[in-house]
Amino acid sequence: TESINKATLVDGGHYSHHNKVLQIPCKTAMGSVIKHPTMLYDKHVDPHQMHPIDDDHLIKQMDARLIQKLNSVDAPVWQYERLGYKK
Repeated sequence: TESINKATLVDGGHYSHHNKVLQIPCKTAMGSVIKHPTMLYDKHVDPHQMHPIDDDHLIKQMDARLIQKLNSVDAPVWQYERLGYKK
C-alpha cells in the first residue's frame, strides 16, 4: 500500500495517445527501487536464464536496437530513464 500512495500520473506517450498512465514505484525483495544491470541471455542455450552473456559488443548492439525501438514508438522520457538511457 505504501507504493500505491506514491503513485503518480504521467504522460503515457504515443502508445497511449498521450493519455495519462499510473506510474507506481516498484521495489525488489531487498527493498530498493529496481535497478538491474544489463542481463542478456541466450534462451536457446540457457532457457532458465542462469548465465548472462558477457559480450560488451553484443550488449551495445542490443542497447542500440532497444533505443531505436523506443524512438520509433515515441516512448516518453521516463521510459528511457527507467531503462537507464538518456533521450
